[in-house]
Amino acid sequence: MSILLMTIESIGDPSDYQWALDYLDKKDKVKPSNIGDVATGFIPYRSKNKNGISVHQGSLFYDNKPISLQLYIEYGGVCGAVSKGASGFCRVKGIPAYPVGQPGHCAFIWKKSENNWVIGNNVCGGWNWIQGGLSIPWEGPAIMIQVLDHYLGLSDNRKRTTMFYWACLVKDLSLRDQLVEESIKCNRKNYPAWEAKLRKISKKQFGLNLKNIMKGLQTAFHEEPAFMEYIIQSHVIPKMKGIKNKEILHILSYLVDKKESATSQEIYLRNAWKLICENISELSEMKIHYDHKTSSNILQRMKEYCLSDKIKSQTKKKICFFPSRGHFFVRNL
Repeated sequence: MSILLMTIESIGDPSDYQWALDYLDKKDKVKPSNIGDVATGFIPYRSKNKNGISVHQGSLFYDNKPISLQLYIEYGGVCGAVSKGASGFCRVKGIPAYPVGQPGHCAFIWKKSENNWVIGNNVCGGWNWIQGGLSIPWEGPAIMIQVLDHYLGLSDNRKRTTMFYWACLVKDLSLRDQLVEESIKCNRKNYPAWEAKLRKISKKQFGLNLKNIMKGLQTAFHEEPAFMEYIIQSHVIPKMKGIKNKEILHILSYLVDKKESATSQEIYLRNAWKLICENISELSEMKIHYDHKTSSNILQRMKEYCLSDKIKSQTKKKICFFPSRGHFFVRNL
């Protein structure tokens, strides 16, 4: 399903659509370029209705009335109502927008400008913490929508699309592989072609060509580290069943882009932390969770634990710090 068709089909009831259009006509300052920013202010943020019923009681909060944009304006709600309502108003104006999850929160994504999707009602630090998925028409995590837009902005549409479609149709396996490779060369962000390529590679070939494969993926998707995380966890590591933890850490290191951006480092540390906690029982027992709230100070906390007597000396030998850079690595994991 295309983004445009999905936007149209997601508008909802025609009468609610007309009501929303009339409502927006009275808002002189609302424009396609800012609607996602201002629409969150249309819905009152409240956890109880006028009768004292909590929003967590579901339909009772809305007096069992059918959900609509008009209802959100009248009753309000918490993050779910604000984000669903704001994304609804965006779609009424023809701007693609969809609710997405964040840890303990509902946000939404909307297309602010050409090839520029942004997060509305964002409280959890950005794309790193977006949860859930979309089908637009590529199926995957919400970050996929950025990849698709970047894909559409590169190279010749007809050539790259035709290459991959031919690859899906031909019976000659050698020719199919060539067409898939050409599809990627035509457009490095051709995810369906990458998916076909990765699916075909055997575990043995992965082991022999891992460095080249990972460098190719890093070059293709370095602008979207959260999408690199999805590819590694969904398409790479499952292919490498039985490999040692230190090899998994090596694969995860490709999450860090060449510029060592804060976003890519955070995603790497989140995945590395999970792997480390799974293999060092003391850390798991201490329940030092890596999330959007703790990411800025978790290394300092870990260092403090290592300097204390809360971690066994044998475990301390596994954890080596680089204090000047705030990094660490683990030996013999």
